[in-house]
Amino acid sequence: MEVRLPKELIVKGRGEKLNRAFSNILDNAVKYNVDGGRVEVIGDQSGAGLTMKTTNTGPGVAEADIHKVFDQFYRVEESRSLRYGSSGLWLAIVKKIVALHGGKVNFERKPGSCTRATVSLPRQRETTSR
Repeated sequence: MEVRLPKELIVKGRGEKLNRAFSNILDNAVKYNVDGGRVEVIGDQSGAGLTMKTTNTGPGVAEADIHKVFDQFYRVEESRSLRYGSSGLWLAIVKKIVALHGGKVNFERKPGSCTRATVSLPRQRETTSR
C-alpha cells in the first residue's frame, strides 16, 4: 500500500460519516484486489476542495457494469462478496455520504491494470450566525 497525502488535509464535515466513506473505499480496494496486488491512496487539496484517489490492481468491473457500482445490492464478484459477507451496499453508502457533503464520487477502470475510486469534496465555506 502506498499513501500520499498533503501534510495538512482539512475537510469540514461530519467526521464519522466521512470516516465511513473513506473506510468503505479502502476496504473495497483491499478486498477486491489480486493476491500480492497494490493499493494506492493519493490525496490533493486545492482552493476548490479535496480530491482523494484510491487505486488497486484488482480485476475491475466489466465495462457494461461500471455504471452499476453505486447501486444498492450490486456486487461485482459474487463469490468474493459472499466470502467477505458483503451486501453490495458499501459503494452506495459512499455515494450518499459524499453527496451529503456536496461532493462527487467516480469509479473507473483500466482493463488489465487498475480500478480507481475518486472522491471530490468541495471546499466548505465558513458560515456566520444571524
